[in-house]
Amino acid sequence: MAELNPLFPTVFQAAVLARRVRKLALEYGDKGGEDPVTIADYGIQALLLRALHTHYPDDGIIAEEDSSHFYALVRPEQQQLIADLLGEALGAKVSTDDIARWLDYGQNRVRDRMWTVDPIDGTRGYVSGRRYSIAVGLLIDHQPVAGLLGCVEYPDAGKQGVLFYTQAGKAFAQPMTAAATPWQIHVSDTDDPTLLRTLLATDAIDIDLPRVRSILEAGHIASDVIEPVDGQDKYAMVAAGDADFFVRPSRPGSPQHYIWDHVPGVAIVQAAGGVVSDLDGEPLVFSHGTVLAKYGVIVSNPRAYPRVLDAVRHVRA
Repeated sequence: MAELNPLFPTVFQAAVLARRVRKLALEYGDKGGEDPVTIADYGIQALLLRALHTHYPDDGIIAEEDSSHFYALVRPEQQQLIADLLGEALGAKVSTDDIARWLDYGQNRVRDRMWTVDPIDGTRGYVSGRRYSIAVGLLIDHQPVAGLLGCVEYPDAGKQGVLFYTQAGKAFAQPMTAAATPWQIHVSDTDDPTLLRTLLATDAIDIDLPRVRSILEAGHIASDVIEPVDGQDKYAMVAAGDADFFVRPSRPGSPQHYIWDHVPGVAIVQAAGGVVSDLDGEPLVFSHGTVLAKYGVIVSNPRAYPRVLDAVRHVRA
């Protein structure tokens, strides 16, 4: 296992950087397939991989971005801008070559311990002014054992954002400030179908809303209000009991799901007492490189899970 506390200061720095870049309303690039990327993605990944290299130098890393995309998709003046912003955050001069080197730390190394990094999970939400998270997870022998989600726009009274993480097999949350007091979180125990609160991915190219509504109908689950939430904030909401479940069904032509979109959330939900499975009711498989073995996921509290799984099976049949 690994203590995640050494990464907290870096996630706080990353949140500040994300907010600064978004206020600048900069243009963003496209990696293809309606997959946007911003200079914040590169800056935050550089920060995170630099920290992972410092604290866990022998581990491997699987991260969304790399130096080749940085050089190919980001104009030189934008590269220099993110170098300047990183220099301010770190209190030291940072070059664009530093960024490129940090972006690739640990990515050609296969180990029993592999970190997954999504610097801005929910980039479409980020560029549209919605929610997003800074996501770091740990796989040991292909099993998600630890997770850290910096949910920068998570609804909270102080508007500081909320940090969700695992520690010693339990799940915790705290405001995204260094002096904050954490509290343990747990999934809800709601199983009344008229009271279940569900979430929906906001990714327009991935949503199969008719299928989701069919699943809710088959489970006799009220569907008057389905809250749309970007990225792994959905995992955090289920873990914290702020929602009861969500389901992401497969559909023909859906893009593959990358493991960095799930590892931290799975670890946190499970540590909070929740259940995560594929649409067949089996654990998610993280041993197929960068992508999930099968598309489709159910995330739920344990009391609602049988109803949701039965509804999914009914609709798929």
